[in-house]
Amino acid sequence: MSRLSENDDPGFVPVVFPVFGVDEISDNDEKDVERRGGKPLLAEDIGPDEIPFEQMKRALFLAETIRACLVMGCPAALVAQTTVRPQARAQTAPVPHSGDAADDPAVWIHPLQPDLSLILGTDKQGGLHSYNMDGSEHELVSDGTKPNNLDVLYGFKLDGRTADLAVAGARASQGRGVKVWAIDATTRRLSDVTAGGSIPVLGGKEPMGICGYRSAGSGRFYFSSTRTRARWSITN
Repeated sequence: MSRLSENDDPGFVPVVFPVFGVDEISDNDEKDVERRGGKPLLAEDIGPDEIPFEQMKRALFLAETIRACLVMGCPAALVAQTTVRPQARAQTAPVPHSGDAADDPAVWIHPLQPDLSLILGTDKQGGLHSYNMDGSEHELVSDGTKPNNLDVLYGFKLDGRTADLAVAGARASQGRGVKVWAIDATTRRLSDVTAGGSIPVLGGKEPMGICGYRSAGSGRFYFSSTRTRARWSITN
């Protein structure tokens, strides 16, 4: 897809033109990017004799498609009406601590009723908060653990039942590591299910950038931290 942005002309309404037959970036293109120190392959960076034939052909095809749409007009189904600018309907209640406190959000989606979903948010000076979809406070758990980054995992087998999990790094000096909470879909409450209170990682350093995922191959659950390339498995 090629998009004309409003930065090109302040009075121009952005229009999207579908371009069929244009390939993704090729291996040769990636090598060109690497050869130029990681910069994108731009026309002003290279001379005409350096532009690969295939790349020039794609550029000409794109230019011709845009010109044809501008001159003859595109079918209504192919033209976007206007740029959508979403506006917030509500906001969550503030966390009780000021300064650098409110940190990372995640949304848990209720399996049957989306309006009963929860917005989860960490207070780096307090605990893990959950909010209703209108932004009102629902619950505070593990106050004092100072959680930072947060993620949600679905469908974990826990003690013979299936549960969704919230996973977050805990910064408090006592129990520093990673914590796991089970989310009860019926009560919409979170309960700490971390064995030993926390999962020690990174030799006692603060875990940051927590991200969880489920392996499509093995079905096992993992989390990782941006502070290392290591990953940890979550087991029952």
